[in-house]
Amino acid sequence: MKYLLFLLFFTSFLYSQSKEDKVYSITYWNEFKDRLSANSSVGEYSRLMVNGNSSIYQIYNVMILDTLREDKKAKDSDRNKYFSFNNHTIKIINSEISYQERIFEDEYVYNETINYEWSLHDENQIVEGYNCKKATTFYGGRKWEAWYTLELPINAGPYKFKGLPGLIMKLTDSSGSYDYTFVAMIEKSLRPLEKYHHQKPESEWILVDRITFNKTKANFENLSLNEKMSYGKPGSTAKVVMVGNEDFFEMRDPKKTGKAEDYNPIEIDYKD
Repeated sequence: MKYLLFLLFFTSFLYSQSKEDKVYSITYWNEFKDRLSANSSVGEYSRLMVNGNSSIYQIYNVMILDTLREDKKAKDSDRNKYFSFNNHTIKIINSEISYQERIFEDEYVYNETINYEWSLHDENQIVEGYNCKKATTFYGGRKWEAWYTLELPINAGPYKFKGLPGLIMKLTDSSGSYDYTFVAMIEKSLRPLEKYHHQKPESEWILVDRITFNKTKANFENLSLNEKMSYGKPGSTAKVVMVGNEDFFEMRDPKKTGKAEDYNPIEIDYKD
């Protein structure tokens, strides 16, 4: 009996050590409608890097462009080539979040403590070949439905979500505006998770709280296309805007981009 207890303890110890010595690189496919009038969803890949209780979440194109900038290899054409609708980088250590996002050349940073109140349900579903269980929670003014698997006992998920006894494989808000689906995961040897490279010194970061940032971003997104393009010109207080390629313009009706009621961000509680 003593030998069995020792074996169980030793196995558990090795498992906990092995998890801390590995980095899990998890890919998600994101689909979203950031305009209520959109006829179809926009999609892009994101990556979640997890080591123990620490993680960093970025859109793939943001990660690639950041690396090119850090290596001094970024070209003007790369802004279009690696364009993303979501320029945020989300770092989490335990329950502490550091959220970073560029609104063009301004860098905003806010910190947040999260403590999701998950409701666990008896429902089951297969997601990408994994047995998953259902959980629901509220965050950012939306109700979220998550499917997590105990087969991958990793306390993590896309965007800011975590706090379940397994990896979140699929996450959808109740309106169907935002959906994240697991694509693949690989294990890597331990290395720093840092991938975000600031373009400005810390003294020039704009430090705000979450609600203030979301209000600021909404104010910007509700400008007309012409107003955005005029930023940085003589008499303006901001810099010239690079908003993406031709597909970007075609997906958004310029007549509707200025309407606040059409804007559909992932977090909507700033309106309360």
